[in-house]
Amino acid sequence: MKKIISLVLLILNLIFFSGCVMEDDDNESVATGNASIKVTVNSNDIWGTEDEEDPGTKKNYVYLYEDLGSKSSSYPKKYSNSSETNSGIITIENIVPGDYYLVVFYDYSGGSKEDNVLNRGDYYSIYSSTSNENPYVEDASKVSISENIIQELEINITSGNVLGKSGSGNGRVFMTKE
Repeated sequence: MKKIISLVLLILNLIFFSGCVMEDDDNESVATGNASIKVTVNSNDIWGTEDEEDPGTKKNYVYLYEDLGSKSSSYPKKYSNSSETNSGIITIENIVPGDYYLVVFYDYSGGSKEDNVLNRGDYYSIYSSTSNENPYVEDASKVSISENIIQELEINITSGNVLGKSGSGNGRVFMTKE
């Protein structure tokens, strides 16, 4: 009898925990939750521009990070989604409730990293509680995403917010106030 109960408990655990992991855009395992974020991205003043040498996808993206450094590649993105249209709504679902840094960008310039499309030359904004078009990593604020609630935000991407190149000649550096 104990073996049957143990087997039933094992099967129930497998069923429960198998539904708690999903894959993101890059086929990496990501914990799932029941929270969502809906971001309205406004980037009309940069639509239609072309990087002749290395064009990007020309899509808007939203990345959620648990930590944010001075470069877009300092920490891996936790969740992401994109939009086929410029200045649209991008929704990310199945997020584990918590606090995240939010970066939105227009993929203007291509690059070699499939796990992080955000490249030098791309136009971007970082969520800040004081501005909806913030380029500065120092002013970044975390977004609180709660269980069973769709968090809604509006962010502007302007042509003045361009991911730069560090002084050492490498990296995807966010703008600083220095």
